[in-house]
Amino acid sequence: MRARMIRVCKEESFHQRQGFEIMLTLSRGTESRRRWRKSALDRWWWPVLMMFGPPDKASQHSDTSTKWKIKRFSNDELRQKFVDATVPQAQFLGSPFPIPGMKQER
Repeated sequence: MRARMIRVCKEESFHQRQGFEIMLTLSRGTESRRRWRKSALDRWWWPVLMMFGPPDKASQHSDTSTKWKIKRFSNDELRQKFVDATVPQAQFLGSPFPIPGMKQER
């Protein structure tokens, strides 16, 4: 089980790096490429955030999963950790976010 989790984590880390490199390449491209980057961010930002599951108030099993130690963090906590990690990366690339004033803690 542990070896499988290590493999999954490595693969997910690869996908994160791959996405950053694609956005970096588009950021350094022509104005057309930068518009394409913004369009992709606008289209995919909310679907990506929803991959963390429903908000905690609407999640039927989040409390039980946390109590049974299946999950260490709630959906909202995981979503916020993701936002906190990715917003600075996007700002570094000069990518404006779809929602001005979006919450970012820290």
